[in-house]
Amino acid sequence: MGEHVLVSPLGFSPGAVTGLAIALMENNYQISRVITVGTSHDNVRKAARYLENLFQELEDLVYEPRYIKGNELRDEEDAAHEFVAHMGLALEAASQNNNVVHVGVTGGRSGMGALAALATNLYGADFLWHMWVTEEIERGGRVTDLEEPLTLENRYLNPTLEEGAYELVSLPFIDLRPLHPLIWEYHRNGKVPDADSPMFRLFAGGQVQRLQDVFPAGLTLKLADELIVLIQSYPTQSSDEQARSLVRLGAILTQAGITELSTEDRLRKMMQAGLGGDALQRIFDGDKDKVGFWKWVKTHQGELTISGTFTTIILQGLELFLKARGYLP
Repeated sequence: MGEHVLVSPLGFSPGAVTGLAIALMENNYQISRVITVGTSHDNVRKAARYLENLFQELEDLVYEPRYIKGNELRDEEDAAHEFVAHMGLALEAASQNNNVVHVGVTGGRSGMGALAALATNLYGADFLWHMWVTEEIERGGRVTDLEEPLTLENRYLNPTLEEGAYELVSLPFIDLRPLHPLIWEYHRNGKVPDADSPMFRLFAGGQVQRLQDVFPAGLTLKLADELIVLIQSYPTQSSDEQARSLVRLGAILTQAGITELSTEDRLRKMMQAGLGGDALQRIFDGDKDKVGFWKWVKTHQGELTISGTFTTIILQGLELFLKARGYLP
């Protein structure tokens, strides 16, 4: 058995995450890692900074904040689909090495709890939790309202300090991971299960076509299809079309978690400047990578045209990476 990992949305109330982590520990789940997924809103990032300091008070606990590109879960930014996909990435990372994965739905802003529960159904976990707290603690726990001390001695940041102020609630969910091979077959070959099988009813009832927006984690089927079209059409595009394609490519790589938000513009400038393969080393050395793309490219450099431009290498690398991940036959 591996470690116990908590994955949670993050909104303006850091105590929704610290409180749940401590409550789980008090119930003999020895949480040793916490991953949060939030928007890029300033107050969400502020809440993450609070969590970084708070979790330092807990010995041997590792904290990893993650962010989607948008500030809000708004439709024009496709933020809801991106949030579910990044929750999937977090669950994928958390479940490695036979870990026990806990998902919390108490933290986060409007709709994030529901999307976290959806991600739990899609990508799987061991436990799904809600932590009820009193209305007074709920009202006072936002980063805009918190008062000193900003430590785990503050009941808004640690509701377990006060008897009767919280309750740990176990929530039901359905693990749809057995459906994943069927979704892959449908995406690649248009193949559906036998109409008389129970899996067909689950497949059809789950409206699998709609899952292209969120399955698999990070680089969704929808984004993968768009990348494939971009890779195939780029060499024959005009210079203006290529410039627009590079902008979109950078956005996709960031949305999929392949590049950090801070590196999207730098990556685009590298490609527009026509830099050679040496530019890859700066990416290898400087970028965090939640999908494994940069590490994969570094490992498979011999299969790429390293003497080509940075753009050629990225496009070649993406095509081979998509094949390695199963998006392409």
